[in-house]
Amino acid sequence: MKKTKNTIAWLAGASCYIVLALTLSAYDNAEMHPAINDNIVDRFLQKVVNALNPPDEIKGYTFVLNGSHEYVGPAVTAAGYFASTTTESDVSKKPKEWIAHGGFSADVPEVPAALRHFYDPKGIDGGKTWLTDRGTNWEWLVNNGAFNPQINARDWALTHDDNPWSFAKGKQYIRQALAAEDDAQRDALMAKAWRCLGETLHLVADMGCPVHVRNDSHADLAGWQYRRALGDPDPYEVMVTPAFAAKYAGGKVDPALQSACRGAESATEIFNSLATFTNENFFTNQTISGTGVKKFDPIIKGRPAYPSPKLENLSYDPTDFTFYKTFPGGQKVKMCKDRSYWYFRGQPYIDLECVESQASVLMPNIMEAGSNVMRLFMPHLKVKISEATADGSVKGSVTHLSTKEYTSTATCSGTVRILVKNSIVGEGLLKADGSFELEGVNIEKDDEVVAEYRIGGIYVRSEPVIAGDPGILAELQSCTTVAVEFSAVNKYANGQEIDETAAYGATYLDESIGMQPIAWSGRSFSFSLVYSNSTLSTDWSLSGTVSADGRTIENMRITSITQWSGGATENDEMRLRDLPLDETYSLVPVGEFNYGSYYPECQNMLEFFKCQYEGSSQGQFDYVETLWGPSDRLYVSFYK
Repeated sequence: MKKTKNTIAWLAGASCYIVLALTLSAYDNAEMHPAINDNIVDRFLQKVVNALNPPDEIKGYTFVLNGSHEYVGPAVTAAGYFASTTTESDVSKKPKEWIAHGGFSADVPEVPAALRHFYDPKGIDGGKTWLTDRGTNWEWLVNNGAFNPQINARDWALTHDDNPWSFAKGKQYIRQALAAEDDAQRDALMAKAWRCLGETLHLVADMGCPVHVRNDSHADLAGWQYRRALGDPDPYEVMVTPAFAAKYAGGKVDPALQSACRGAESATEIFNSLATFTNENFFTNQTISGTGVKKFDPIIKGRPAYPSPKLENLSYDPTDFTFYKTFPGGQKVKMCKDRSYWYFRGQPYIDLECVESQASVLMPNIMEAGSNVMRLFMPHLKVKISEATADGSVKGSVTHLSTKEYTSTATCSGTVRILVKNSIVGEGLLKADGSFELEGVNIEKDDEVVAEYRIGGIYVRSEPVIAGDPGILAELQSCTTVAVEFSAVNKYANGQEIDETAAYGATYLDESIGMQPIAWSGRSFSFSLVYSNSTLSTDWSLSGTVSADGRTIENMRITSITQWSGGATENDEMRLRDLPLDETYSLVPVGEFNYGSYYPECQNMLEFFKCQYEGSSQGQFDYVETLWGPSDRLYVSFYK
């Protein structure tokens, strides 16, 4: 008998739960939320992507969210109260359509969604941020310890493990798509990612709906007309329309909220900012409080009134019985009215005029918050060309950079395309480390070359690079040694000016050990050796980097520390930069190939020079500057 009673009680609760699911959806998912999501996408493209100074993390981005390409993924094809009564099937949609669909599917299955779309940033009911209100006599059957999941909308939307379409899941799908090598697999993952974003934006819109942030269940069993008998509906939820979303999407945004959203580094910050803005600035019909014709307490009982807004802090116009609030953007909003029978004043209430007036402020702030959630959802990708030469060689990389939202990154896979004047001139696959090395690309010298990587309707381009001649890098890398010679007058701190000649490199070592090879690593080269004979011991070190075309020594450092048998120590160091290489000079005609330089006017190429003696009669010298004369020289030679 006891088991039978428990079963009956459970069925009664479940039945009421279904009723609640039906009645909490007036801010509906069939038309309203898809319309809001559409307008959020439009604002993101207009105000964020195409801004005069777009955020760094999406510079170089183009979004094709409503093009011809469609992405196959699971969509709700028949809504139900529970997962068992909901049908999902694979369908094809464009990214913008997936985002709109997320506005619909976030409320499905309807029963689980009914109590998870509320977030009270003030925690007015003993610090509880989820829905605790029971607005009707029958809601206790549903909103109790057995059925209420005690999950707020912010956590549900962004991170909750039980939500298969959360913001966190969407970012996970994007990371997987970036790493996927198969195009079909990548597209399928991006379909899921876009749906996750759409469901998140549904919850963003709820943070701009007063009942969802002021712990007001607003259950509506029989509609607005019979609200006194069978429900607790909220006029804003019932009367706001998709037309308001389009009409007011471009309205003025609250300056403080705009600053918070655009400076946010996490979606959590944006949820908190919008929910707090809505909570502090708008009533629901059940939470109006303050002093009008008399002092009014909220209709919702059993908990404190919200600290703001308050009737006494609003301006009142007796000619239309309306309380007004003027927002920082200058909008004068109808907050509520208190006209009772005839021309008497009574309990304040919200009507259709108030609803539209409030929507004129809430909608643009929802769009601002949602567009910045979209900004944070996008992976920060860096496409870079490191080398482009007229022989058709293009090298570079695609890198996923970490952000506060993407603390873990992916190694990018897929195709990179090379463009000149927006025309594709070559393409190829990324390597396992996200780099690319393409050959046979149809480019000519001085072409402006761009690399492009695309994923799921997101197109990311590199900074343009001017294609140079093929250069001499490959030939340079086949050289086995390098030599440097310097001759000029150096001035020291003690006032002495000494005409010095210094020669560095493997070719200047003792002939008995022969020429020592330099080691190449990409565009960098190095050499080191400890050499000793009967009169000295020298520790040699040489390293440098050449440009991508091999025509310039970008930097070079040579050091030697020599210990003489007589006790003196010689410390030599030379640093060079931006030294051009050409074929006009041959220091030593050794080998079949030689590239070098000879520059009498080399003041800007010698970055640092030191030649110090310690422990000898010459004393210690501190280098001050080089005094270049007409016969002075600096030259470098690479040869095989």
